Amino acid sequence: MIPPPGEPHPQRRHTWASRFGDRAYAVDMPADFGAIRRPWLGLDGVPVTLHLSATQTAAPFAAVTTQFSRLDARGFVFEATSCHGEADWLTATGALTLHDAEQSPIERIQMLQEALFAAAYADLLPRGGLLLHAATLWLGGRAYLIAGPSTAGKTTLCSRFFPHWWSDEHAFIERGGEVWHVLRHGEFRGNPGEFPWRAPVAGLFWLGPERDQTRVQPLSMNQAFERMLPQALMAGATTAAFVLDAVAHLCQHMPVQELSHCLTTPIAEVATAIAGGCHD
Repeated sequence: MIPPPGEPHPQRRHTWASRFGDRAYAVDMPADFGAIRRPWLGLDGVPVTLHLSATQTAAPFAAVTTQFSRLDARGFVFEATSCHGEADWLTATGALTLHDAEQSPIERIQMLQEALFAAAYADLLPRGGLLLHAATLWLGGRAYLIAGPSTAGKTTLCSRFFPHWWSDEHAFIERGGEVWHVLRHGEFRGNPGEFPWRAPVAGLFWLGPERDQTRVQPLSMNQAFERMLPQALMAGATTAAFVLDAVAHLCQHMPVQELSHCLTTPIAEVATAIAGGCHD
């Protein structure tokens, strides 16, 4: 377990950690990395799945999105924006190199969050999971995913449901047989006490471009695959086989529907359309 709040790591001063469903990941930072606020953790009773030991270098870096060069049962290696990481699953430990180019505290926080997201994804992909570009709504005790590209209107839609939404950007999901579950993580909205850490996905929607009316209509499995595949994080060629298999399974076992959202539709009617489209 990582040290409790207020207690320094025996070798390093700062620890950044985050929880994804029933798993947690942590980074021990060098003492000279600067004071960084502790994030919301929710780690009570949850052992850390992977503990990364970070070192710092002033070397320049290329701004790239997360790319895995190795991902298998032994561990992983990835290059992400301003950091490099590798890990061994057998020992549940790894190394993280932080390429610090005079970043602000906010940029450092974003860097560490990106590293933990990459570690969580490396853990999830071989188990048949996905990281979707999707929002998560919590309506009537059920979790609904709203997928779509940037500017599709996911945040606009979710903001109307505040505080009943987990996130507006990323959804970690994993399969359990034919059932898919969404994992709550640190990028959340609303009251965290109201949401479970892991919940079955009650409905999966593609947020369509139509804005004249609010309605839900089914998509064929081929249409669903075409829309969902670009929304799954394809972090380099190493992840392609994992992602293709998971998206195919998702579209086969989880009906995907297109959601049209009109801002003038009362929010209660939007909620009814979403829930009703999954339980008719």
